[in-house]
Amino acid sequence: MIKNKLFFLTNYEAFRRRQQTQLQRTTLTDAARLGIFTYGAPGALQQHNLLQITGHAADPTMKRIIDMLPAANRIDNFRFGDSAEGVLRNTAGYSFLQSTKRDRDNITGKVDYYVSDKHSLFGTYIWNRDLNERPTVSNLGYDPKPSVVNVNATKFFSTGWRSTLSPTFTNELRGGLNKAPGTFSKTVPDEKFYVSNTGLGFTTPIQTYQPEGRFTDTWNISNNASWLKGKHTLNLGFQSQNIRVNAYDYFITSPLYTLGIGSRTRGITAAGLPCASQNEINNANTLLASVAGLVNQAQQRFNVRDNSSGFVAGQENRRYWAFGSYAGYLQDNWKMTRRLSLSAGVRYDYFTVVDETRGVALLPVLQNGNPISTLLNPDSQIA
Repeated sequence: MIKNKLFFLTNYEAFRRRQQTQLQRTTLTDAARLGIFTYGAPGALQQHNLLQITGHAADPTMKRIIDMLPAANRIDNFRFGDSAEGVLRNTAGYSFLQSTKRDRDNITGKVDYYVSDKHSLFGTYIWNRDLNERPTVSNLGYDPKPSVVNVNATKFFSTGWRSTLSPTFTNELRGGLNKAPGTFSKTVPDEKFYVSNTGLGFTTPIQTYQPEGRFTDTWNISNNASWLKGKHTLNLGFQSQNIRVNAYDYFITSPLYTLGIGSRTRGITAAGLPCASQNEINNANTLLASVAGLVNQAQQRFNVRDNSSGFVAGQENRRYWAFGSYAGYLQDNWKMTRRLSLSAGVRYDYFTVVDETRGVALLPVLQNGNPISTLLNPDSQIA
């Protein structure tokens, strides 16, 4: 733009992928959806209504979930479940294709400006975006479009000032910032509560995964100088780097129920299923809990909003971490003779303590200046 003074470079790169991956799920047969358990050898199958045997009723919430499963006539394999070719029992396999789309963009810009024979300025800016569908994060659901998306949009900026103050002394000052978020988000609405896939006899159609991610900001500044004096070349300078991380997750902030037969819940015994094996009785109890909505365990995580809020329902687990490092150095390269040079130097590095800036995390109290013994000592304190 300015002849022999200002130079610049720009670049754009794009990547687009349209691809699908085959996923496998376990679904229910028509009879199993009604609580009717099928067992026995081919040609001698028996069926019993588990709800009638135990006196339980079908749960409306679980009926809504079961009704979201692919129709039983869409069962297409027997790699999963207890059914076989020509013998439908209670569960079988269902396969389908799900999108694994990925869009990636990159923009780079660079500029150099020669202020004078002694001074020059330079800078670089890089922007990246990576949108990645993640079908295998939780392996739940039957939708051809993934319900979990990973989005990264990194911004990097660096600038510097190079000076040649004399024929024997040069100095370079650099600084930069890198903002690197990484988020995993859902594309489907939240539920008031979730039923865990653990304990079900089939793959739940509802995405129980909850969002998580982090925003990482890194600042860096450094100065490096070189001075030539006689037979000595002195290099000196400092570096500083500070990192701030905003990390969060919503894991189990909504109630999560695991179904099963508890010690006080009436389940299926050998008396209710004549000639059934123990494995078949276990499968029958799994189906019973799934259809009747029998809760064996309930979980919900309560997190703090700040150091005075107490534990709040629905509050995400969020931490603001901060740490940094500072260093200074001095080095001398001494050309003692034409064939012998001596290099000597000193460097000091200081690393700050990792800190949660709002005071909502407990961290070890350093003992005797030794972090290793502090972490290994069972009597160490946290504050």
